[in-house]
Amino acid sequence: DQMLRYLGIRAHSRQELRRKTLAKGFQPDHVDEALDALENLKLIDDAQFVRQFIHNELTLRPCSKNLLLEKLLQKGVDRAILQPILDEIYATQSPEEIIHQIAARFLQRQRHLTPPKRTEKLIRHLQGKGFEWELINWVLYDSGLIDRQEE
Repeated sequence: DQMLRYLGIRAHSRQELRRKTLAKGFQPDHVDEALDALENLKLIDDAQFVRQFIHNELTLRPCSKNLLLEKLLQKGVDRAILQPILDEIYATQSPEEIIHQIAARFLQRQRHLTPPKRTEKLIRHLQGKGFEWELINWVLYDSGLIDRQEE
């Protein structure tokens, strides 16, 4: 029942459900039996969870492939399941496109700041989203999102 309540709120990975129910004091063998039953009923599916999680993250909180990988590993998803799905999704959307999307939203919200301050905050924001400096620099400056005089 507890697992169904968790699943009623949002999708979870198998390991996430296991961790939560064990923390509630349930017996490990009962938890594993329940997880197997839920898997047989197709109520939990780590591959589907990964696809849904990535879609939601890229829609609501776009970030780098590496940051998504880290988040999903923390949720207990097996790397063998998530890596091919991540590669497939990021084959259709480049990191440059994601940086453009994040930067455009950020710059729209931060118009009130002076250009140097806005640039500094944008770079920190993108680094916090898991992007490397070299890629940020190339996308922002070489594509003209930020003028070099703004520094």
